[in-house]
Amino acid sequence: MADTESWIVDRFEGEWCVVEADGRSVSLPRRFFPPSLGEGDVLEVRVTRLPEHALIEVAKDVLATTERKTRLARTLPRPGKGDPGGDLDL
Repeated sequence: MADTESWIVDRFEGEWCVVEADGRSVSLPRRFFPPSLGEGDVLEVRVTRLPEHALIEVAKDVLATTERKTRLARTLPRPGKGDPGGDLDL
């Protein structure tokens, strides 16, 4: 039986892909992932454990990625709205 979990692509560092998995940042070789990935994409990771080996499948979850990016776009402030510009006093 397979266990499924969701990971989020945090960033790329050269040949490494940094993902958020179970609340932790994990760096894995970029070649382990689909080439179409971008930062913020949601991955569906399915792990099937068998007596002699484990099979790990990684797929981009297009629907979850779209929903996540839409939700974030609604909550993040838009640049320039309410900003009078000018110097910043610290």
